[in-house]
Amino acid sequence: MNSRLKDNLKYQLKENKLGVISIAIIIILSLASMLAFLSPYDPNKIDVMNRLASPSKSHIFGTDDMGRDYFTRALYGGRVSLTVGFLSMIISTVIGTIVGTISGYFGGRVDSIIMRTIDILMSIPTFFLILIVNAYLKPGIQNIIIIIGLFSWMGIARIVRAETISVKEREYVMYSKVIGEKPSAIIVKHIIPNIFPTVIVASTLNIANAILTESSLSFFGLGVRQPDSSWGSMLKYAQGYIGEAPHLAIFPGILILLTVLSFNVLGDIFRVAFEPKANND
Repeated sequence: MNSRLKDNLKYQLKENKLGVISIAIIIILSLASMLAFLSPYDPNKIDVMNRLASPSKSHIFGTDDMGRDYFTRALYGGRVSLTVGFLSMIISTVIGTIVGTISGYFGGRVDSIIMRTIDILMSIPTFFLILIVNAYLKPGIQNIIIIIGLFSWMGIARIVRAETISVKEREYVMYSKVIGEKPSAIIVKHIIPNIFPTVIVASTLNIANAILTESSLSFFGLGVRQPDSSWGSMLKYAQGYIGEAPHLAIFPGILILLTVLSFNVLGDIFRVAFEPKANND
């Protein structure tokens, strides 16, 4: 990322207070989830005498139907949701960047085959495909990460392809071809570094989508299983007590909303900061 892009990003963050708040929310939630072990409560310790307790000084988020501290479970649930979001984003971004650059750089028949394949994959309802595949696999965070990552790269590939087609016509890329550099070297040295800002924008939005997908899978009972928790699984088990203990649904719902909204706002700031018009000012 060159100095002009950094300056544009700093300017956008300075002008957009909501972006600063979004970064703060992401950092706070990430640190809180990583430091969840500092909580004095065991997230899986059952205390039936204290079940469905309302929020109080001793239990900030109250307790669930088994008397477990809900705040502690939310912290550990955040660790799962954020881990799934980040790791699945890495998988989808790597695949999408590789496929997109190959398609855009070589063009012709290679591009046609890749793009028609992507069109077919994108025409299939991805979430239901994920549901079907996940139903046949052993429940676990690793499988969720891999499945979401493998089924969410197509959009990134299309964006990267478009950027690659533009970058490959620039003089330094043409010169590299003339002097006999290998296509793989040109892609690594010249194409990817110049489309990196676009990749950052797409990957930021992909994290939000991955968190929502994981939450949906867990809500339908195909994600994290008891006694472990994620924000989605917490919502699933809260629906049976929505009348007598609404806090069970409110707190994980707010955490999902804040996280997804923060990543979307951050992605929009990156998009504005990295777009050509901004760079030419």
